[in-house]
Amino acid sequence: MENNCSQDTEEFKITTVSDLLNLLERQEEIDATRIHLDKTLTTIVLRVEGEGYGAFIPGEQTRTLWELQQSFYRLAAFAVHGTTDIRSLTTEERKKFELRIVIKEGSLIGEICTDQYWKELISKVVGKMSGTSLALTIVGCAVVASGYFCFDSHNQRLVQQSQQESDISIAQQETKRFQIFADAMSEKDALFYKAMMGQTDDGIKEVAVQIAKRSPDAVSVSIGSVRYDSEEIAAVRSRAKSDPEVSESISGLFQIVGVDKSNSSWQLKLRGKFDHEEVSVRFAPEAIDGDGDQAKSAIMKAFAEDKFVAVDVSLGKKRNLLNAISIFEEDKTE
Repeated sequence: MENNCSQDTEEFKITTVSDLLNLLERQEEIDATRIHLDKTLTTIVLRVEGEGYGAFIPGEQTRTLWELQQSFYRLAAFAVHGTTDIRSLTTEERKKFELRIVIKEGSLIGEICTDQYWKELISKVVGKMSGTSLALTIVGCAVVASGYFCFDSHNQRLVQQSQQESDISIAQQETKRFQIFADAMSEKDALFYKAMMGQTDDGIKEVAVQIAKRSPDAVSVSIGSVRYDSEEIAAVRSRAKSDPEVSESISGLFQIVGVDKSNSSWQLKLRGKFDHEEVSVRFAPEAIDGDGDQAKSAIMKAFAEDKFVAVDVSLGKKRNLLNAISIFEEDKTE
């Protein structure tokens, strides 16, 4: 029977990011299945402060907790099956990837325990990338989710989060050392690492917005490293009233099986690498994250050479829009 508290002498206990970095400096390659992440790195704190928020969960916020779970399901689906479509997860996999939530008294404070989630994810992904890359990816995602560090999606690198002077220098050293190892990943591993980190960061930020929207009387709300005060909560709620409903998005590995260039915005037909389901998307260079011309070249190269692409797509009621695309290079050594 599995015991979360007992520590196997074979395991590497990771309490801080420095523990992992010190381990990687001692060993050229590690077995990621042997790392054990301490609760300091795997506990996500959700907090709603204000009058009337006590040791209970308002009905609206139960939706937020479910959306948080869905965000982690999408991350698991991408890691295991190469698509953020939750339907790709089996019933057994969903059970394994369930989060555990503890509600504390006082203001509404929830502790989301993700230790078993990351442990299960490692066991599912092991063999798809090097042990060192996998350890960096999982620890990186865990610390971004918990708020230990932030992830700069634009520059695709970790940034220090601590605002206390005594901790800033240590955090800066850790992020710098972490990035050195991340930069040394193979191109294939780096693509997976950046996609996982970006999805983790986006998921936490989106949940933070939903918490704020559903907490009109709160003094402040926070989850991980994302925090809104009363003025920011009001601004979020105001935008929600004026903005159109945010569409869902999917990301993963796809094959381009059709390109229609008859209009200025192209129509692409994509087929999932693992589930083989097809989806039609619109490509408009001006709507792409990054260089539209480079995206156009990537589309034509991938289509002509039958290469898989990593994409991010916004799903709309009438049409789907391509947000990002890059060619996925298979690792020929595997």
